Amino acid sequence: REARMGGLRMGENVQVVSAEELELAIQDSTVPLVVDFYTEWCGPCRLIAPQLEKVAEEYGDKVKFVKIDTDEYDEIASTLRVYALPTLCFFEGAKALGRVEGAMMAPKIKSMVEFSFFGGPKPDDIDTIYINEQE
Repeated sequence: REARMGGLRMGENVQVVSAEELELAIQDSTVPLVVDFYTEWCGPCRLIAPQLEKVAEEYGDKVKFVKIDTDEYDEIASTLRVYALPTLCFFEGAKALGRVEGAMMAPKIKSMVEFSFFGGPKPDDIDTIYINEQE
């Protein structure tokens, strides 16, 4: 059961959301949230999509994974200061914990999920990690 969204294949584990749905997902603190900011024309975004799907499938209902098209919803990308694509942002308890930029394979995405939500070590093989240090 795959949906096609403008040429990007979406599996059933990563939901494509609107800006309003994203804001609701961020406020819902029942499970950690990973947000993939992408566009249709972005090559690296196309590369990361199936990798994100693999990680989402592995975590099941322990972590929620969503995608938002920054061409369609540029205002929320600007509000959240997303300037590079793809960008993965990590939220828990309605707070931004951090983000990574650029395409990456499933093991790196998983290491960021572990670091952000489950007390895993900080990945040393990812160049563009931004951690929100505010409490």
